[in-house]
Amino acid sequence: MTSGSLGTPPDTLVHREKQALLFPGQGSYRPGCVAHLADHGAARDVLRHIDGVVLAAGREALTPMILDIDGPGPDELVARRPYALQLAVFASSLALHTARTTPTPYPRGTAAVLGHSFGDVTAMTAAGLLSLPDAASVVCARTEAVERFAPPGGMTALGLGRSATARLLTALDAPRLCVASTNSPRQTVVSGPHEDLARLEQTVAGLGTWSVRLQVPYPYHHPSLGRAARHLRDRLTRLRTLTPHLPVYSDVLCRRLSPDDDIAGLLSAPLEHPSRLLTALRRLHGDGIRQFTECGPGTVLTELLPECLPADGRLAYR
Repeated sequence: MTSGSLGTPPDTLVHREKQALLFPGQGSYRPGCVAHLADHGAARDVLRHIDGVVLAAGREALTPMILDIDGPGPDELVARRPYALQLAVFASSLALHTARTTPTPYPRGTAAVLGHSFGDVTAMTAAGLLSLPDAASVVCARTEAVERFAPPGGMTALGLGRSATARLLTALDAPRLCVASTNSPRQTVVSGPHEDLARLEQTVAGLGTWSVRLQVPYPYHHPSLGRAARHLRDRLTRLRTLTPHLPVYSDVLCRRLSPDDDIAGLLSAPLEHPSRLLTALRRLHGDGIRQFTECGPGTVLTELLPECLPADGRLAYR
């Protein structure tokens, strides 16, 4: 994947077009991705508040690690400190968003936010639906739930659409594998046990199609995480929500959230239910969104847009 912008640069966009902020989830963290924010007051405040919650939960402070350009990468964190990887995804994305939107809270024309998978926590925080301390507590609770109840496993991205992936899983007779996320018409993520993913990857290679094992510690978006999801839902019973400053869209519901939605349930759902990113992006487009800004260290989501949306919905940039 390449870094930089897709489409028209931000300073030449026609701002009468509505835009959405996209918050990435698993696989988006890179060592040192926020090292340049070491002296940025607002971003450091975000990290300081997150560290306070993390320390109160009995974990090690996060800021020294994510500000270190030579800090541990995702592979090392998956192997040794999986809880830190989840916190790093959340903290780095929110710190970058804060730096890019200070002093103006949101870029002109911002009309919605969407988080992909675990990015839903960051999106809700950026929109004001969750306070920063409460959001950090959600991430800590989520990490604790998967540590206690998630089975071993992982996730693999495939260069196949959802229907083709489902047919392949049936042909492989691999009932422990499931479609975890539909990212684009030609990209699907599968979740399940490591040995079953390895067999899937071998089969895909024989078909001449690419596959990539994601740098994640557990098989997210998988029914085997049902117990972890229920535990997290119970932990979030008293979660306080606020009136958001921006509409929040869900890649589970594939629509804008309403005041009647169960936010605690939605924050637990991605552990065991699939992400439908493609459908959510098309819903945003159908609701009039024509510009997209990725609020993370890379272009994981914006690079998918040319496959997902018609030409008038591809004014995407970081």
